[in-house]
Amino acid sequence: MRSTPDLTKVSISCSAIFFAIAVIGLGLILSNNRCLQGKVLI
Repeated sequence: MRSTPDLTKVSISCSAIFFAIAVIGLGLILSNNRCLQGKVLI
């Protein structure tokens, strides 16, 4: 019974880390797309 809270904490932390990585990845992709579009326009 004591291991269940630890598992929930681990799952929450893993999901938070995964969400942060996804957000950072999307931000990098969007910034790269903007840079590529700027180079193409120039």
